[in-house]
Amino acid sequence: MIVRSLTRVAVRSPLLRTMARAAIPRPLRRGLHAYLDFDATADHSPQAYQKLLAHAEPIDNRTSGCIVMVCGSLAPGGAERQLVNTLRGLAVKGYRDRLLLLSHHRLVPGQSEQYDFYLPTLKQIGVQAREITQKEREWFSFTFGLPKRMNPALRHLPTHLMADVADLYREFIALRPSVVHAWLDWSNVRAGLAAVLAGVPRIILSGRNLNPTQFFFNTPYFRPVYLALTDRPNVVLVNNSEAGAADYANWLGLSRERISVIRNGIDFSDSARPSAQSITDFRHKLGICPTAPLVGGIFRFSPEKRPNLWIETAALVAGKRPDCRFVLIGQGPLRKEMAELAGARGLNSRLTIRGVTDSPLIALASFDVCLLASAAEGTPNIALESQCVGTPVVATDGGGTCEAVEIGSTGWIVHRPDPVEIANTVLQLIADDTRRAAVAERGPAFVRSRYGLQRMIGETLKIYQLGGGSEASGWSSVSR
Repeated sequence: MIVRSLTRVAVRSPLLRTMARAAIPRPLRRGLHAYLDFDATADHSPQAYQKLLAHAEPIDNRTSGCIVMVCGSLAPGGAERQLVNTLRGLAVKGYRDRLLLLSHHRLVPGQSEQYDFYLPTLKQIGVQAREITQKEREWFSFTFGLPKRMNPALRHLPTHLMADVADLYREFIALRPSVVHAWLDWSNVRAGLAAVLAGVPRIILSGRNLNPTQFFFNTPYFRPVYLALTDRPNVVLVNNSEAGAADYANWLGLSRERISVIRNGIDFSDSARPSAQSITDFRHKLGICPTAPLVGGIFRFSPEKRPNLWIETAALVAGKRPDCRFVLIGQGPLRKEMAELAGARGLNSRLTIRGVTDSPLIALASFDVCLLASAAEGTPNIALESQCVGTPVVATDGGGTCEAVEIGSTGWIVHRPDPVEIANTVLQLIADDTRRAAVAERGPAFVRSRYGLQRMIGETLKIYQLGGGSEASGWSSVSR
């Protein structure tokens, strides 16, 4: 705290700022800047961000016509999958001027997680995706290249946040987009502030889950930034489930009608049930015979997905059904802990944990039951895709999961995180061939009736409020 306080005094002195820039090697400045970001003393009130937005450029409808998406990465997650589906659907509708800005899409040194998982798909559909261009961040600077009139409002805001906002502000000033569509809270607050400051006519902030206080990544500035942005007529909040929209509205103190709901969209041309041979081959690679019951899950190995509850449930099922096998597919920080728990529960020879797959439908079709144990979900794509290939879903009650299945017909919801109750539901399904056959018939029809891609694209274009396709635009590409 003493270091932060002294540094805060130092940054107000032009002489000391000059001395610091001369004394500190350039490669170290970004790291020091992130360390001394003054979050502990930042003003986390909506009024602080409203003061900043009071200096915004006027809304300018003389745009390039392009649609700019902003997201953290192209990791193999549900939000990223829907982002790609949206970009694909816009292309079909004739909107070719699309650019995706990412915080990062490369493999991070020292980490095994894929942040470029969907990049090949975007290249196939002709979407340009690149990282946000960053200006070097001086340690002793609050401005980061934003217009000088904003300086007084910047001094009491989180510096690492404002540095990210400044990078996006410069992008939007150069691109002059008609629409900025941000995905997930981290990008929503950054792109939302930057787009308002740059005078972008239409700004969409897309929540994909319950509100961020339910998760480990919540920050003190999420709520005040959202509240400041909701005062702006050109900012629209959307969510992909009724539960998520209601949860955000309650968190922000807004009326439920202030948040639109656009349900996820599934491309049914990609969701036909895989062949029997591909299912046999998948099981063979896992060392599982074609007739053995198989319970599987595909999700991120992170706290909100409750992988430990999943494994505890699997152990109970295994105790009742010695012939049952289990598979988990994904990536995330809890993988080591999961493996250790599986060993402690005697599942080492019966549970396989694999990395992400580019053929999730084959895996889902190979399962007899798809099991989700999440504490919070928006609309789980895996539940939708599982039903598409006719595999029943057993899930805990978390957020929008109840909306994503036809309860008692294609999916079964357990309302308490009780491994005994979850295991009993799984055991009933793997023992009932007739019920699983009925899911194979009903599942695809249910998803098709509620989660079609064209319906999602039509609703998205309505909130974009664009008058025509990209043929009306003069913007074609961005060179860097």
